[in-house]
Amino acid sequence: MKTTNSPDASSYVLVSVLLQSERLTEDVELRENVTDVDIFEHLDKPYLTAQILFMDNEYVLEQIDILGAERITITVHSMQDNTVPITKTFYISKVLNTEKSGDNIQTVAFHLIEDIGYISNLVNINRHYSGKSSKIAEKIASNFLDRELAHGSTDKQTMDVIIPNLNPSQALKWIANRTTTNDGYPFYVYSTLVGNKIQYRDLGAILSSPVINAEMTYKYSSQATKSVKPDVRRRSIKSHNFSNNMENLFTVIQKGLVGSRYEYVETINDKQKSFHFDVVKDLYKPLVSAGVMSQNQSNYAFSEKYVHDNKSFNKHSTRTIAQLRGSGAYRETDQDTEFKLSFGETRNTAEYKLDIISRAMDNALKKNPLTIIVDGVDFIDGTSHATIGNNLRVEFLVSNPEPGKGENQIDAKKSGDYLIYSTRHMFKKETYDLALTCVKIGNYKR
Repeated sequence: MKTTNSPDASSYVLVSVLLQSERLTEDVELRENVTDVDIFEHLDKPYLTAQILFMDNEYVLEQIDILGAERITITVHSMQDNTVPITKTFYISKVLNTEKSGDNIQTVAFHLIEDIGYISNLVNINRHYSGKSSKIAEKIASNFLDRELAHGSTDKQTMDVIIPNLNPSQALKWIANRTTTNDGYPFYVYSTLVGNKIQYRDLGAILSSPVINAEMTYKYSSQATKSVKPDVRRRSIKSHNFSNNMENLFTVIQKGLVGSRYEYVETINDKQKSFHFDVVKDLYKPLVSAGVMSQNQSNYAFSEKYVHDNKSFNKHSTRTIAQLRGSGAYRETDQDTEFKLSFGETRNTAEYKLDIISRAMDNALKKNPLTIIVDGVDFIDGTSHATIGNNLRVEFLVSNPEPGKGENQIDAKKSGDYLIYSTRHMFKKETYDLALTCVKIGNYKR
């Protein structure tokens, strides 16, 4: 993340908003008429989405006869030093709204989807694949979307699967949702504004990465807003919002992700195996031991002090969840112990437990999302990706400072190192703001 004292540090240029279609004899430049461009990134989507709003005083909507398959290529460029333009191509997926604002002018809003997301909708995959899940995902991205998949080698699962009539985007999500590391970390597949590779990363690697703003924390503070230092002002949080459904432990218990009994029925020999899932023993303590939850931010979003019938909530089996285990479709003999695995199949109960740990980890991560709005120019240098899948340090001051401990006392619950889970880039005529939805799996120690 760049740090600069340039007077133009908060500016950007909307270089081009180019409308293209096979039905047009020439391209149409909309830049001068566009008032708003919003681009969305999300860890759960292998493509970007966007919205644009423009003043249509040249009858573009009628003359071009928009049908919902036209391409719009957007180029933006930060005015900071040593930056390069960012260009992304989208398809119009629908016209959101049209509204007359005068006899000869109307406002038009388009919803857009990144080209790989739209093209994916045209393709059906019903094909056999064999190998590690990351390699299968890599082949799908390359063969059907013409995109490189950036991935490591931490995925555990090797499988023989037939993609069941899914489009490429759905297939990538389907594979990722079944993939974990040896420690149960879930995988995410996503697209980014900066860069053209589709990302395929596990949560352990993501959370273990250093924060991108170690030298300059984002602060919600009136002092930061009024600072004489441009970098401090630019790193102040303009507004924030926590989810309306925070600390919903009741719902997490209902899902069987605090303490539950899981049973697996082996269809080959009609045997039943079971295990107890304990969110503290199986999730939080291993996260701390592995260093994924740092020592100074290791307060769980759960407490073993919650007790019923002299037992902590996590020691109860609040639900019993039964599933059929794989049938060993690729097993050739009774003595074959190294047979290929079908989708969702494992060799033992311990490996089935990884799927539960993965779901519990994803759920714990999303328990208390925070959305902050900041100046966006630091995130679009065009050379390095700095939004979703990165960690950001955020600070809030306590509402009632303790006497004698100074003015800048940190709110241990709201502050911390957050994972950026989704973003909304808001390019307007006057400003460029960025809404970051952030999540974290633990709180600072008090």
